[in-house]
Amino acid sequence: MNLINKRALRSFFIVFVPFLMILKQPDLGTALILIIIFISIVFFIGVDWKSLIIALAGVLILIPIGWHFLKDYQKDRLITFLIPKTIP
Repeated sequence: MNLINKRALRSFFIVFVPFLMILKQPDLGTALILIIIFISIVFFIGVDWKSLIIALAGVLILIPIGWHFLKDYQKDRLITFLIPKTIP
């Protein structure tokens, strides 16, 4: 494992623990901000595209599983964010 992947793995564990703690509260918005920060860190340390694509595929596989752990109001907020309704 090269130095860049070690940095990415270290930053993953640094972000993952607070992510789980914040998600437990439940504060989905702040937890998602931490994920965006992690993606930025990984992008700027220079991880190769193949590793990023594999990680993205893993996340896409886990999204349906994670959906069932969300509360109803969190699901409603995400749906409203992704598909906003126009007010007549």
